[in-house]
Amino acid sequence: MKRVGLIAKPHAQGLRELLQQLLPWLAQWHIEVFLDHDTAVAIEHDVHYPRTALPELADLFIVMGGDGTLLSVTRLLDHNRKVPILGVNMGSLGFLTETTTQELFSHLEKILQGDYETQDRMRLRTCVNRQGDRLVQPLVLNDVVINKGALARILSLEIYVDDLYVTTYRADGLIVSTPTGSTAYSMAAGGPILHPT
Repeated sequence: MKRVGLIAKPHAQGLRELLQQLLPWLAQWHIEVFLDHDTAVAIEHDVHYPRTALPELADLFIVMGGDGTLLSVTRLLDHNRKVPILGVNMGSLGFLTETTTQELFSHLEKILQGDYETQDRMRLRTCVNRQGDRLVQPLVLNDVVINKGALARILSLEIYVDDLYVTTYRADGLIVSTPTGSTAYSMAAGGPILHPT
């Protein structure tokens, strides 16, 4: 891996100090780093790239922040371009961003030496059909929530899987979750917890 895309939560505590160590460390490994605009601005770095361009430039993503930051990066990746993501927890909980800031350099050294395993995760492709128009949405890692809007109202939802009718729900919404997302809203709504594989 010679090219790293780096996206961070811009106001994460300790970000500037960590990146002041990380960027020279990566340069010593002859790694080219591509920062998105918000990350570059947060550390007053002059060179930056649009987030949407990073998947084509990077062999590895380092995502610094919390789970929300990592989820936003997964939406950039389509199914044709598999770029591994190293999630560094700079938030509070960090289900998905498992690497701590203290472990970052040792984990990165192993990755750069080829001593790592990737874990494939299922994602959902969604689209919204509205008045004859099909609005394609990005791939999602966690879940899709179907509801009527900010105010909870009862919906009648017919559920089909591969054009096969399953059931009809009368509820204020429906959550369709991947195994990764099963510990979030799905679990809170009474759904099962599923192993990521």
